[in-house]
Amino acid sequence: MGDLESGLLEVISARCGRRDLEYAKRPTPLGGGYWAEIFAFELRDPPRGFGGELILRRMPDPERARRETAVQTALAELGFPTPRVRATGGAGEALNRAFSIMDRAARAPSARAAYTGPAPVDPVRLAWYRALYRVQLLARVEAAAAGVSDAPFLPDSHPYRLMAPRARARLQAALRR
Repeated sequence: MGDLESGLLEVISARCGRRDLEYAKRPTPLGGGYWAEIFAFELRDPPRGFGGELILRRMPDPERARRETAVQTALAELGFPTPRVRATGGAGEALNRAFSIMDRAARAPSARAAYTGPAPVDPVRLAWYRALYRVQLLARVEAAAAGVSDAPFLPDSHPYRLMAPRARARLQAALRR
């Protein structure tokens, strides 16, 4: 078993108090991470809170990891459809980097299956545009939540705009910790 695999089991064991953990599916790298290493895995006979397909995100910048995890957690707690964060930690733990463990998001249909227009869509180009859009929105939400601006550039339907003022204040406080 590699360092990542054993480190991940050690981290989860420390949080749930079980030392008998095994993988149903070993961590496999996923593409699409903008700045984080992303791995999918599943535990055999998982402890409470770690069932189903999970994602490990290992992040090189602890401060940005903390902010991103705070935003993700706050949005999930407010009921927005985002994967729930199950555990987080820092570089001082067995994974040697800031990390978060979260539910695996439901897979979206492929670009070709979703497109109904007459002209074909280049799925690679569409994937790049979608990834850039998500990165821009996350950066804007982080900036707005950190109080850098009041998010005038976010659409009215964006989750940050839909938050109640008290929820925004909680998110801003979490980001300042």
